[in-house]
Amino acid sequence: MTLELPQHLEEWIQAQVQSGKYANPVEVIQNTLETALRQAQAQAALETMLDRGFADVGSGKTHRFETLEDFRAAVQARVQTA
Repeated sequence: MTLELPQHLEEWIQAQVQSGKYANPVEVIQNTLETALRQAQAQAALETMLDRGFADVGSGKTHRFETLEDFRAAVQARVQTA
């Protein structure tokens, strides 16, 4: 695969390599794409959770928390069991 990039991106990639963080431009591009992929996956998961939450609210499945700390504790417990 061959990529043609705008000058500012080529300069940024070279700066990353020169900083010593990466051995070559391919590593910079791979890392950047992997990061973008993880972010897209996380956003899709969040959107799914929001859709489920809105559906639950729409169907009357709600719980009222007395404090923000109660809510945080419930979320943390749910995350740990997921």
